[in-house]
Amino acid sequence: MGNQSDPLPVSQVELADRLAIADQLARYSYTADARDLDAFMALFTEDAVWQNFVPGKSEPDIKLRSRAEIRAFSAALWKESPGLRSGHHQSGLLFTELTRDSARTKNMILISHQGPGDQPMRIATFGYYETEWRKTPDGWLIASRTYYGGHRTPASYNEVSA
Repeated sequence: MGNQSDPLPVSQVELADRLAIADQLARYSYTADARDLDAFMALFTEDAVWQNFVPGKSEPDIKLRSRAEIRAFSAALWKESPGLRSGHHQSGLLFTELTRDSARTKNMILISHQGPGDQPMRIATFGYYETEWRKTPDGWLIASRTYYGGHRTPASYNEVSA
């Protein structure tokens, strides 16, 4: 993998892999925000793990151990908050490892929520993701995604302000 001190340019394959992973990261935001469950699930491997850590805790408060568990959790979450619009704003994509068939990335996340009607948007949570990617015949998929939350507003995901 090329780095800042390496005078040689990175390979076209590495650039293509980085762009493909960045595209998948964008798809994560767009499909989650659109609540497109099938498209969202297509981003994960069958054995994917998704977990959530809150500040001060050494164990995750949520740990999902398969695409099926991620699907069930996401479907329930979205069903509980039908009038809530969300925005997954991901930035600062950093590749910490990239091989021909796997990658590790880290990126910042800010999630905004907006209730029904013209209510103002509010920051629901922010933090960062660490993601493990696996190259498959279907392209780069998420094998593991861990959220490290920095803050969550008092309203939970399923509460919509009136």
